Parts: sequence; C-alpha cells; structure tokens
Amino acid sequence: MPYTDKLTVKQIKTLISKYNLKNTMKGYSTAKRSELLEMIKKQGYKPNDDPKNPQLIPLTSMRRKTIIK
Repeated sequence: MPYTDKLTVKQIKTLISKYNLKNTMKGYSTAKRSELLEMIKKQGYKPNDDPKNPQLIPLTSMRRKTIIK
C-alpha cells in the first residue's frame, strides 16, 4: 500500500471526520495508522495517493441509477 507512507495520522483522522465516519468507528482517536487504515477499509473506502489533497475513494465502483420515463 503506497499511500500508507505518504499520509500522516493527523491527515487520516481529518479524512475520517470529513467523511463523517467517526460515528461508526470506535476508538479511532487512539488508534495507530495501520488500525485507522483497516477501519477505513472496513467502511468500504481507501485513501488516495496525494498527500496534499487527501480524499477517500470507494472500494467498489458506484453505478448511476437511470430514471425510467
């Protein structure tokens, strides 16, 4: 996992609060980097490789729903 070296723990915690995942993760405030990444993975996301603009990417591709007229 190349992104584990680039993101700091503070950036990972910021991502968790930005995407409102802190309510579903117990003990994220005291967790280590590897534990935080596993918690994010269990929620269905992964961080991107960019340390200047960190974002969470869904693990599964999301499909758009088509509206039948």
